Amino acid sequence: MPSNSNRSLKFEVRLPGEHPHLLQGLDEWLRLDLISDAQVKQICRENLVCQVILEPETVPKTQTEKVIAQPSTTAFKPKVVATPSFFSSIWRSLRAELSVRWLLFLGMFSVVVSSGALAASQWERFTPVLQYGVLLAYTLGFWGLGFWTGKQANLRLTSGALHIVTMLLIPINFWAMDSFGLWQNPINLILVSIASIILTGITILVFKQSIFTRSIQFSKLSLINILGLSYLHWGWKFVGFPLIAVYLAVIGTTIITVFQIRTRQQEVEKKGLSETNWGKNITATVIIYASMVVLLRAIFGAGVNVANLGLAIGIYGWLIAWLAQREEDGRRRQQRKIAVSSPHLPISASPHLFIFPSQAIGGILLFLGWYATVESNPLQAIAISGLGLWFFHNRLHLYSLKSDFTAFFVVGLQSMWLGWRLLSAEFQASIITTATQFTNSQNYLWALLSVGLFPYIIFMVAFTDRFYVKSKPDLASFGEKLTLILGFTLTAVALGNPTLRSLNLLLSTITLTIVTYRRFNQISSSI
Repeated sequence: MPSNSNRSLKFEVRLPGEHPHLLQGLDEWLRLDLISDAQVKQICRENLVCQVILEPETVPKTQTEKVIAQPSTTAFKPKVVATPSFFSSIWRSLRAELSVRWLLFLGMFSVVVSSGALAASQWERFTPVLQYGVLLAYTLGFWGLGFWTGKQANLRLTSGALHIVTMLLIPINFWAMDSFGLWQNPINLILVSIASIILTGITILVFKQSIFTRSIQFSKLSLINILGLSYLHWGWKFVGFPLIAVYLAVIGTTIITVFQIRTRQQEVEKKGLSETNWGKNITATVIIYASMVVLLRAIFGAGVNVANLGLAIGIYGWLIAWLAQREEDGRRRQQRKIAVSSPHLPISASPHLFIFPSQAIGGILLFLGWYATVESNPLQAIAISGLGLWFFHNRLHLYSLKSDFTAFFVVGLQSMWLGWRLLSAEFQASIITTATQFTNSQNYLWALLSVGLFPYIIFMVAFTDRFYVKSKPDLASFGEKLTLILGFTLTAVALGNPTLRSLNLLLSTITLTIVTYRRFNQISSSI
């Protein structure tokens, strides 16, 4: 018979649901084990639960429209950006690239001119030492301001402009030291020594700034180059040294610049580094400026005959154009790399806005150098013509323009005339006498050109053939037409003399046979 002690008791208790101690009572029963946790939950679920009405969250109308409009615009109606016109793009580029810098330079130029005009009113009262002291003070002032603004985070552009102006003033300082004759007095010589040490230190410090080192890796050769161009202004009182200084400047600058670019290109190709943008390289610009100061001083300050400086002018022009052409070539290689990964992007065939003027300036300097030497110094004129051929050959490689081919043809043809002028008058007379006796052309001296200029036709035929190999048939065809016109002209000149006519026709037949044979082989290999 079961024991009465294990019987469970059941009783009903009625309590108000809002009684403040109801939950405390249930918790006390739970602590005394009079009720289980499951029973407490059941009581609460059945008697202590009420229905909750959730109000919907109010969303502003503008926000809802924004959320709905965004996916549709992005997914289905992408925004089409209109391609800007040529002139608007040029204007934006000029405004973005030059506006701030030109304003800075304009402000500095105004300060220099106004203070220079103020000093000019009392300039005659200054001794040479004080005159140079004013220039040195300007240089130190620009350097000091550039150093201070370089420490300010919001004045970095101003600091770069001040550093550039400082570098432009340093060669002028060395020019002034020599032209004022500060070497004649021992006391002034001390000033020159101190100023030279200070300017050399400033050059080293400024040259290590980011504005000069971010476009190319800092090179000791560049520093040696700019310092050498400054110190070349010393000793111009010695007879003949100005001419020597000019050619030391131009040849040294050209060799160092070309060597650095070639070395950098080898590193780029070997290590896969990013290519250097030389056309906007501040370092190269300052170096070329310093070397041009030497040239201008020789022409206007020392009175050196321009005919003796024509080759230097031509080399400067070639260097400026070559730097621009190297930049253009690098830009095109970069575009080809991008085109491999993104074939839909077009490759521009026209020169960049800031590269084309550099090539034009280089071409003008080449022409001026040739013009200065063509009459009095044919040897220098031939050297400049060689640089001109190099210049137009690079342009043919970059742009494939028929105008460049015509210029190449004309420059090469006049080089033949310059080569003839290199011979002495006696040697020229002996050649003409022998040729006229052999061909019996005493009355047709011009007919000798039909054979004398034929080597140039052979050269142009070989040169034109290269464009077929490079898959530029339009240029090759144009070159053949120019060569054919010259050939017909030489044949017409030889018509008056049977011997020269026969020699010209024989050479023309041989040349045409070789050209036809090579063209047939090229067509056969392409098929």
